[in-house]
Amino acid sequence: MGLNTRGLLIDLLSFVNTSLIMIPILILNHQRLVREGWVNYLTAQSGISVIGQTGDPEEAYRIAGGGKPRIVLLSADLIPALLLKQLMRLHEHCSTAGLVLITTSFAEGIQGHLGRLGVRACLSNQSSLDEILTAIVKVNGGKTYTSSALLADPTPSTDIPGYNGVGNLTARELEIATLLTSGKTSKEIADMLNISFRTIEVHRHNILKKTKCKNTIVLANKLSLR
Repeated sequence: MGLNTRGLLIDLLSFVNTSLIMIPILILNHQRLVREGWVNYLTAQSGISVIGQTGDPEEAYRIAGGGKPRIVLLSADLIPALLLKQLMRLHEHCSTAGLVLITTSFAEGIQGHLGRLGVRACLSNQSSLDEILTAIVKVNGGKTYTSSALLADPTPSTDIPGYNGVGNLTARELEIATLLTSGKTSKEIADMLNISFRTIEVHRHNILKKTKCKNTIVLANKLSLR
């Protein structure tokens, strides 16, 4: 364990000893062995409580709604489904939780959008368990964290399978695309974002043109990479 990690762990233990508050964590990963490895490691750390683990996003929503996790730890294996529609739903169910995302690829320009969906830390799939703990402590303390491995070699969004066209969207367009494909109407989105209905319709037109989609149903399929 490195000196930085020890320092963070000392801060965590100090926090727990003075306030007696456990950090509730929800784990979402479709691989059972990975989930169990994370659970075994995290439950061995003082001040951490794993309130649930699942490989099913729908079950994760239910756990998040009832358990109110402080941290949600999820993996790159679920990014295609969660990145937009499902990630937004997870954030809606536990808006106060910080999401710690472990990913195999990190698209340029996507970090800001992930942040708006509750992602507070991004780790490489090569990150150690100690680095996962570092990210959890950082996020629990109200900070953000990005693995240096991801920053050193970001993946152009156009190189990500299924991301064709989506990488050309601006942050605002990506936000609106997420809302459109979640079933919200242009009027509802306009009210949510406090902008005009006409502006949303212009964005909708541009989104469909850039992604080469005929309608929002096709767009939803492309965004979810299905």
